[in-house]
Amino acid sequence: MILPLDPSPASAGSLTPAQLDDFRRDGFLHMPGFIAPAEIEDLGRRLRSLFDRFYDLPAEHARDLDETPRKRGTPPRNPEITRCGELDPALAASPYVERVRAAAGRLLGGPAELGFDHAIYKPPAVGTGTAWHQDGAYDPSPGLFRRLSFWLPLQPVSAEQGCLQFLPGSHRAGLHPHHPVTGDATGHTLTLDVPADAEPAAVPMALGDLVVHHPYCTHCAGPNTTARPRLAWVLMFQTRHRQPPRSRFRRLAGKLIGN
Repeated sequence: MILPLDPSPASAGSLTPAQLDDFRRDGFLHMPGFIAPAEIEDLGRRLRSLFDRFYDLPAEHARDLDETPRKRGTPPRNPEITRCGELDPALAASPYVERVRAAAGRLLGGPAELGFDHAIYKPPAVGTGTAWHQDGAYDPSPGLFRRLSFWLPLQPVSAEQGCLQFLPGSHRAGLHPHHPVTGDATGHTLTLDVPADAEPAAVPMALGDLVVHHPYCTHCAGPNTTARPRLAWVLMFQTRHRQPPRSRFRRLAGKLIGN
């Protein structure tokens, strides 16, 4: 089991007691105005450039969350690019990444390292939804880390455009059984069964907003039914009892910022 999170005002820096209470209760926290629009513009340009090269990227970095095989000339419906900072080291060196690292350290109560990052693009009108799941279902090393996911939309995002939806308090029930969305045991994208009477909390976000969630907090994202694309970048930070080695992502950032 992933170690429980118990942030305290002393370890959470600028987060208010009310915000900490909300996070403990709900398993997620919406943080308005976390990043300036000018920074978002640069991050968005770099991430969109990666998606422009979707079919040229190695298969381990680029896939369709719909489990549709990559085929040039067939537009992906829910494309994902993993480890974006390895593909574009300037992303790894972004001041935004360092600010999220600091926020993660305050919430986790110790030095935080970036364990994983990925970006998801939902094309206009055809971008499909992301199934209900818990990030902890993808955990390759259960029991070693405390983890948090930080979700940044690169444009304002509404419910119609596919904002995140959470089941408040679901993190307190632990990890639930998951199964591949395709029903095929070889499928990568996982989902879980959500009760019919569940009451999701949608989190529409303005430009510059950030949302952080616990790895056991059940969440999904709806389809993009608007005429505008939806792009989001997700950073997963982690900490453990002894300091982990510098990740490859961190080493790339160090080359650019001189440490």
